[in-house]
Amino acid sequence: MRALLVAIGTSDPERASRLARAIPKDAAVRVCSNPDLLLETVAREMPELVVVDLGMADANQSVLVTRVHGSCQGSRILAVGRAESADAKVDLFVAGARGYCRGESEAGVLRRAIEAVARGEMWIERVLFGRVIDRITRESAPAPSLPATIMLSRDPRVADLTPRELEVVDLVAKGATNKEIAHRLAITERTAKAHLTRIYQKLRIDDRVKLALMFGGTARTPMTTPAAVD
Repeated sequence: MRALLVAIGTSDPERASRLARAIPKDAAVRVCSNPDLLLETVAREMPELVVVDLGMADANQSVLVTRVHGSCQGSRILAVGRAESADAKVDLFVAGARGYCRGESEAGVLRRAIEAVARGEMWIERVLFGRVIDRITRESAPAPSLPATIMLSRDPRVADLTPRELEVVDLVAKGATNKEIAHRLAITERTAKAHLTRIYQKLRIDDRVKLALMFGGTARTPMTTPAAVD
């Protein structure tokens, strides 16, 4: 198994150094000083994590994230820098980012953000999560007249879910956290996480955001950053 491969896109040597220090020591790091080199590296090496300095964007920051996401959709993207507004932050997630962190954040915050996104979690302010879900749901819906539940019933992968897993999915789609799922089903939080892992594998998705979208819900994602950070 190869070490975690991380691509850093930034034209600022000082920021490149700060970001590199925040990345796990056993990871392999590629530093790319311009967008074209970053896109080329991402497409060729398919890193698990891409850290994008928004300062490299010529104009619209979300366009840069979209281009990186398009180069390798299997890569998880952490956008770092200064977003112009709350709407701009939402745009980053809709474009494909899995996390956003201010460039001047403390080293410990950067480290936690990088580790969270690398694990498949999202690093997002709580107040923005609902807006991100709403935007993604609205913009990805094939037609307003076709409810997500009907689409879901046609997906053969759902037939592989056990009755208990369907209960977990229902609670996730209603916004329940792992702790709340455990309480409602009288199981441990560890068991709830195990159920979710198997559900992700069977549905071939990698996080509860996509699970919520499949069921037309508003699930909350694990968040390890306080809203005050950004």
